Order: sequence, then structure tokens, then C-alpha cells
Amino acid sequence: MILSYTEVITPAVPDVAAVLAEVKAALHVTHAFEDELISRLLGVSVLWLEQYLGRELLTKTVRTWFQGPDHHFMDTYAHPYARPTEDLTLPRMPVSSVTAIASYNDANTPTTTPATSYRITAPDRDQLTTVRLTMGSSWPTDLRNLNALSVDYVVGTATDIASLPEDMQQIVYMMVSWLYTNRGGTCDQALAQSGAMAFLSGYRVLRV
Repeated sequence: MILSYTEVITPAVPDVAAVLAEVKAALHVTHAFEDELISRLLGVSVLWLEQYLGRELLTKTVRTWFQGPDHHFMDTYAHPYARPTEDLTLPRMPVSSVTAIASYNDANTPTTTPATSYRITAPDRDQLTTVRLTMGSSWPTDLRNLNALSVDYVVGTATDIASLPEDMQQIVYMMVSWLYTNRGGTCDQALAQSGAMAFLSGYRVLRV
């Protein structure tokens, strides 16, 4: 199936309360009137890192839509991993679970796909997860062309900033420190000029 687009249906809401005091101490901030600013910098840094790294850090539920088998490939947004096939390659990673798959016919009637009809393949943490039909199973034959299948799945590994790996927390704190000091600076500048880039070699996913 051809990838259409992905939407977030249960967004991550970064819980900064558990780390705010630690970050303020590192910044030598003893007052409270900039707590909102520092909290916002924490949230923005995490969300920007997710985009930069090509992987989800905080857990969230997303929904990816796939076109029907008769939808012309050249009419879709041509992701490098979108190919006409019965497999469903999920563009977000890492995937912890697939919670629902639904198909839609021309009458826009949804049908839930039983979990016994498919299996999940994820070779390792740096590769995309694929939903593959089990032997003897097939997608419905009356699929509509546009957004015929939807897959709901949970991505990310940490429930909040405090539960991120220690090196990732350090990256976030270094970026926040730089952004707090250099008002008006950007996240890419913070990553490059704070020294945080040195910690990222094992995290970024490059796709060809």
C-alpha cells in the first residue's frame, strides 16, 4: 500500500515539572518569574530533537493513512520508503505497539482488521516497522482509493523528559541553557554551539 500521511491523535505533552528545578539550578536561576519560559524551552527542544533525529522520544499515539491499491503511485507524496505493496511501512519510529488497523470502503464504512490477520516486523531500533499480512490473510477487496487503510500505533520510549536516557536529558539541558542565554537563537544553533551535537552520534537515523 502507498503511504498517504500521518497525524498525531494522542500528542505527547512534555512534563517539565520533574526537571524544572534541576534545569534552573544549572542555569543559576533562583527566581520563578521565568519558569514559563524555561518550561517552554524544554518542550520545544524535545520536539525539535524528535524532528532532527527522525525518531520519537516521548510516547504518543499516531495514525498513518495508506492509499488504496488502485491509487496511482505518482499522485501520492513520494516518500523514499513508499512503494506499491501489501505491506504497510510505518514512517514513525520506534514503534512500541500497533493498537488498531481499520479499512474503509467507498461508502466510508470502517472495518477493524483482526490482530490475527497481521504481524509486526521491526528488524532493529533504527529500522522502520512493517505491518505484514499473515499467511492466508488479505486486505478487503472493496477498499476506497483515497485513505483506504489507517494504522494507529504508539511510538516513543519515554513518558516524560525525566525518563529520557541520561545522555538525551543532557542534550536537552545543554540546548535549553544555550537558548536561555542566547535569546532569539534557534534550536539548530543551540545544538551546534552548545556542544550537544557530540552526544547525538548514536541517535540520529539517516535514510537513503
